[in-house]
Amino acid sequence: SLGAVTAVRAALRRPENFEGAVGLSGPLTDHPLAPATGAEPPPARFFLSASHEEAAAILDNGIDQLDATRRTGADLASRGHTVECAYGEGGHTYAAWEAMLPRALSWALGAGAEN
Repeated sequence: SLGAVTAVRAALRRPENFEGAVGLSGPLTDHPLAPATGAEPPPARFFLSASHEEAAAILDNGIDQLDATRRTGADLASRGHTVECAYGEGGHTYAAWEAMLPRALSWALGAGAEN
């Protein structure tokens, strides 16, 4: 969850080191995702996910985890990044993240990219 925030922020703030990130169940709308320099970094790939059960998780800004994932994905896409948002089952748990990880890594490494 907070690892997702860290991964996405690192990719936006250090594009020379990261070409994208995987964010599983991150409360992304609760944290500023702006690039460090103020200028948008080169396009990157972001895989964002949440589980359907996380609709019950209300974040600081009053929206649920699913909506936060959708909004963050739309924001990143509007800024030129390639984004995949996926929704699974299992709640805010290690088991849910473990189940989503193979799909996330496959996509992030390019296997899920459309050519």
